[in-house]
Amino acid sequence: MASEAQKKKLRRGLDLAYWIIPDEETAWKTVTLAAEAIQNFTKRQDERSWYRGFWEKKGVRVNPTKPFLCDDQPFQVCVLEKIEPFELTQEAAGIRLTDEDFAVRYVKFLVRTAYKANAFHALIGLGKLVFSYSTRNLIDLNKIIDPLNETKKEEPHYRGKKKKLMATLQERFGTRLEIRKREHSELTFRLMEQPELVREAVKGSLGRFTLWNSFCFNCGPSLSLSSASHANSNKNPGSPKLPSQNTQAAPPGAALSENSRCHLIINPECFMKLTNHTGLQSPWERMAIPAFAQTNDHPPGGETKGDRWNPPHWDEAKIDLTLDELRRKADQRKQVEPVLLSVQLDGKVLHRINFDQARQLSFCVPETAGLLEIRDEKTGLLLVSHLLAEWNTAGEPDAFVFRFKGRRVIRLKVLFLEALDPAELGQYSVDIGFKRLAVWEWWAGLVTLPAWFDLRLAVAATALCFLSTVFGLYWLWSGVPQADPIARKTGPVQPPTPVTPPTTSQQGQPPPQIEPKATMPTQNSEPLTGITRSAQGQAGGLATVKKVMVEAQGFQSDRIKAVLAEALTSTGPVTVTDEDSLADALVEAQYQDKTGSASIRLRLINSQGKVLWSKTERIFLPPSEENISQAVQNLTLRLGSAIKRVQPHRNNPELRVPERPKP
Repeated sequence: MASEAQKKKLRRGLDLAYWIIPDEETAWKTVTLAAEAIQNFTKRQDERSWYRGFWEKKGVRVNPTKPFLCDDQPFQVCVLEKIEPFELTQEAAGIRLTDEDFAVRYVKFLVRTAYKANAFHALIGLGKLVFSYSTRNLIDLNKIIDPLNETKKEEPHYRGKKKKLMATLQERFGTRLEIRKREHSELTFRLMEQPELVREAVKGSLGRFTLWNSFCFNCGPSLSLSSASHANSNKNPGSPKLPSQNTQAAPPGAALSENSRCHLIINPECFMKLTNHTGLQSPWERMAIPAFAQTNDHPPGGETKGDRWNPPHWDEAKIDLTLDELRRKADQRKQVEPVLLSVQLDGKVLHRINFDQARQLSFCVPETAGLLEIRDEKTGLLLVSHLLAEWNTAGEPDAFVFRFKGRRVIRLKVLFLEALDPAELGQYSVDIGFKRLAVWEWWAGLVTLPAWFDLRLAVAATALCFLSTVFGLYWLWSGVPQADPIARKTGPVQPPTPVTPPTTSQQGQPPPQIEPKATMPTQNSEPLTGITRSAQGQAGGLATVKKVMVEAQGFQSDRIKAVLAEALTSTGPVTVTDEDSLADALVEAQYQDKTGSASIRLRLINSQGKVLWSKTERIFLPPSEENISQAVQNLTLRLGSAIKRVQPHRNNPELRVPERPKP
């Protein structure tokens, strides 16, 4: 039986979808797809929320820069994602849409982009592209909203983010938006002549698109902006303190919540209080919604008949059937054994793969992408769902594991690659792995570790126990008296034979002289200068190399081979040749590409296949020709230095390492 909380969440999602597209059938389809996608998405977000609370309980202050979606908030964001294909279908079909419809979709797109990034995107999107505040006004507002990170952002950063958002909007709405230049060559959209006609629609959209069950400094259940300003008074003593209706104490770390910042900017009432306190003009007097161009050829009967201001009463029996269908799909997902899969992005199929034949799938998608899904081709079930967001930009991808029947595992890694220019669009790097685990690997993955378990401490404790065991065994072994190995092999040592002094013979001739036997160097003999046993082995390998061949493998192999040959020729110790019969060794360069990094490995291999020297150099991303050439030159210099160090052993006969006699 469905709980009342689940029914309430579904009704709230239906109202939200009906506000964007006032059509009952579209609202039901959108909510059903969003509820199905959220069954895997919610667990991942709960893990993020637990990680934050875990450190806060230890007294570590956490200042997240990305929204933490929890409770019903992931479902709300999924509704905003799932309804966009229906919007594009309507616009492509030529259905008559009003300025109010386009204004709602315009604001929805900006808010959805902010939830995927952070509150700073919300401030730029709404403050610049909805309310037309100046850059200086936004800087003053951001000093109150996020005083800890404001010092890192200058005016060019604001303008670059605005240009980036305008590019995403133009990609979404196409030729319906017209870009014009204002004073100081600033780009903007052609604005609507009477924006007050859509003022109430924009205000209603912002109120409905605000994160559910969120609060801010003005309207929070236990947080006020005055308390947040007081918490940051050491960083910004002159920051204003806004009056608040609630004066209770703020919870630890709540003043820095990214959800609170998003709420303060998106919620219309809270944002108007913020602008009034800072002395700025009311946002509704500075509203600047772009004008959307529409085609004249509309199909008959294509108008939307619903009224977004008066949503219908949703059928309770249909809600129960929808929840029962979701539970049935969840149970069926546990029993499915995936074979034929389709990878979809925002409802469009990108790849079709066979689980038994594929091992890994890697691709990149633009920053404007929304929801990534993997479905079973046979049953149509949704197996994997992931909302693409800029939560991780530290160089380490978000990794998730999905387990299915037959010990089949799908591993998903997603990394957001931010562009160097703030005005340019970034992209997501997606890696999907397919593997059938062994029995012991499958059962090991099903073990659930307790919340207090720390993997780093466990590894450190295991290493300490291992070292203690090794030290104890060595101490016990060294304490036992050992027999002399020479005596054990040759028996007891015989006493030396006395030596008689030499005498003259009867003929008066001295006895024949006995030549002394050659002896090995003793402990008092002088060792070889500047050479050790390890250096002798290295010199014996590298000192014999005079002519080399050059080979390159992987990305830009021709370029790498040319740079390597030129660098080896300039270093001097060896000569590059193209004939295999004349070469003493092979210099092999291999380009290695991993997730989020690239490198070049250089090896020196003799004619017997033994690796005499090997080093790896990391390439700075992106892997341009300049970066690859620099890495190859660095490796060549290191190889030349290694060969030059053993040059004296090859040129000086006294220090030359003797070759091992052939059997």
